[in-house]
Amino acid sequence: MEVSDKKDPRGQIVDAAITAFADRGYSGCSLGDIAKIAGLKSATLIFHYFPSKLDLLRSIILEKSPAALLDDRREWLNQQPPEIGLTEIAWSFFKMIDQPISGPVIRIVITEALRSQEFAKSFAGFGPVRMIGIVSSYMEAQMEAGTIQRMDSQAAARSFLGPFIATLFYQVVWGHPVETDKHEALIKQYVSTFLYGAAVPVRVS
Repeated sequence: MEVSDKKDPRGQIVDAAITAFADRGYSGCSLGDIAKIAGLKSATLIFHYFPSKLDLLRSIILEKSPAALLDDRREWLNQQPPEIGLTEIAWSFFKMIDQPISGPVIRIVITEALRSQEFAKSFAGFGPVRMIGIVSSYMEAQMEAGTIQRMDSQAAARSFLGPFIATLFYQVVWGHPVETDKHEALIKQYVSTFLYGAAVPVRVS
């Protein structure tokens, strides 16, 4: 499969890399293979945009991840109360889930992370750790504002993100899509459960 769009070399390379990684695995293909799929004469042009194959995969993940949707809005996000801020974080996950690119990229990352501890550590730095950092920073800001109780912000971030990661795996890895019209209801449930718990409210007589 060759990429036909000649107008955007960087986009060609990214599309070709996703195809190559999905077909042959990250470690099973070279930049030369990617260049061939992209319709380039050599891999030299790839180095103009990406210093290495890992940088190419990193760029794909950084541009498509929930963190990419939130990074430039962190100051605004940290000023929002939990009902708004946590909902915004949640929507960033569903926006990623809805992208056709998500399934192949996540499967590539899981496969390579299981093969290589070095790759897993590299990915953690620009993938999950980055997202947890954004959410942890938000939790800290809300603790300072007194809108949520004081707790370990990293643990709070992981607790909140857990259901969304599970939903992501459920859809793009195991092939059980969540209908778009159910996204809002799921988000409300996840945010509510995190903020108020699942206990039945005690009635005071």
